[in-house]
Amino acid sequence: MIEDTPIDVAKLVHDYLASFSKHYKLPRHFDDEPFLEWCNENLGKQYKDWSFYKGHPKDTHCVIHIKDSKRSVIFELTWNHLIIGQLDIK
Repeated sequence: MIEDTPIDVAKLVHDYLASFSKHYKLPRHFDDEPFLEWCNENLGKQYKDWSFYKGHPKDTHCVIHIKDSKRSVIFELTWNHLIIGQLDIK
């Protein structure tokens, strides 16, 4: 029998995001098609090794989360012109 245990969605989301080592803020409006193609080819599997959050249309920035620190260095070198800053998620 399965118990009706409440699921803490906020904790699940936080734990998932905290599993990534780097979180980069990027401009909200840019041509993300070549960017996402590059990410798929170079950062591993989406949602496992990296995740891109476009956000709400009124958001001022979007965020990419990257797990592997070596891949994040490659990302920084390739896309430094887009990086606005980093987020600290603990």
